[in-house]
Amino acid sequence: MQEIKSIDLGSVAKLYGAIGAVMGAIMGLLFGFIIGLLGGIVGAIIGAIIGAIMGAIIYAIMMAVCGVIGALIYNILAGIVGGIKIELK
Repeated sequence: MQEIKSIDLGSVAKLYGAIGAVMGAIMGLLFGFIIGLLGGIVGAIIGAIIGAIMGAIIYAIMMAVCGVIGALIYNILAGIVGGIKIELK
């Protein structure tokens, strides 16, 4: 059995940031389009583009920060109670 003693904060931030950017772009695209429909089809297209960009940026930042906080808490607790044990082949 191998034990995960600590998690690199930078790698977690990159991965969570990338996941958040994709999720944010998809959600922003959908919400921007739906809200933009109030202004007609042109408003829907513009709303979708702006929503995708802003959603990607906001979600990426939020996910990266949450990932770093989670990894930091894991690193602290793994030092106290022990890390996750996994079996590798």
